[in-house]
Amino acid sequence: MNTLDKDYLALFNDFPDGLFRIDLDGKYILVNALYAEIFGYTPDEMLANGLDIWQTWAIEDEIRLLLSEAMRRDIKGIVVRSRDRNGILGHIELSISVSTGTDDEIIGYEGWARDITRRYEAMNAEVEARRNAEFLVDLMAHDLNNIHQGMQMPLEVMLGDSDFPEKYRRPLELSVAQLHYATDLIKNVKRLQRVLDGGKNLSTKNLYKELMDAAATAQRAYPAKVLDFNLMFGPDEHWVLADNLLVDLFFNLFHNSLKHDRKTNVRIEVKAMQNADASFIDIHLVDHGPGVPDVEKKRILQRRMGAKGSGVGLVIVNYLLDKYGGSIKIVDRVPGERQMGSDFVVTLRKGDVM
Repeated sequence: MNTLDKDYLALFNDFPDGLFRIDLDGKYILVNALYAEIFGYTPDEMLANGLDIWQTWAIEDEIRLLLSEAMRRDIKGIVVRSRDRNGILGHIELSISVSTGTDDEIIGYEGWARDITRRYEAMNAEVEARRNAEFLVDLMAHDLNNIHQGMQMPLEVMLGDSDFPEKYRRPLELSVAQLHYATDLIKNVKRLQRVLDGGKNLSTKNLYKELMDAAATAQRAYPAKVLDFNLMFGPDEHWVLADNLLVDLFFNLFHNSLKHDRKTNVRIEVKAMQNADASFIDIHLVDHGPGVPDVEKKRILQRRMGAKGSGVGLVIVNYLLDKYGGSIKIVDRVPGERQMGSDFVVTLRKGDVM
């Protein structure tokens, strides 16, 4: 063996992935230690025993299709089933191409492989666990909503009875309010589930439409109140980069204002302004409620999963803003006069004008 051959074999054996070379029939001609280890062999065992890919790659139809396609193009990073010396099935990530002789005729195939069995199984287990969790959340939400409706209807009938004793009215009103809160909590958990499951595929959204849809949904959540909503720009003025969950972000902010404002008529004005960075836009959601204490302003902006006292709605807001590359800050509507209401300033990236 000359020096060049020795250097090639040293490089071949030290390569960080499994390397192989096979003839046109699939019989192994050359393998390194990492490749042989995937199947529980040594290189000498694989070559001396005349092993071929039909014994180490598990599915015949898959192998035939793979070899046929490799004749036309290089194949990179495909996942195939594998079988070790004990017959145990696994998964390998594989790249393969044809190898040629001195006259450029095709004499076989060569490539690399790595064992991804544990990663593949972990990924499948994660998908299955997520699917089971989604099923249980859906089941729980459905059953709890039915229970809440069954409790809420007779209580509201009693409250609507003019002969109902006044001294019991307040406790019943509190009970109905808690049932409404529980129903809202279930809806927010479902929304959060969609946020956490969603990818990061962002597109241009019409800001006017998203805000109008969010306001209408928030109004339906509080039928006993009137949302006096003033959107201070036109339908085609502003576009932002987000996804289909943007309406949930604004819904939760409107919902927060409706929840905490004790007045029946809840005023919210929304205006959009150019950010100092020309690629961003500031959306001001201005309410006339009781305001937010300074210490609470900071805590709200830090809310994430697991944070003490985290309302699910504000967790959703923060997760979505992280996803969109945006931010939020809370200031007093009238500087220094916290009790005069709040200005929720949402900053989002601009989208392409449609």
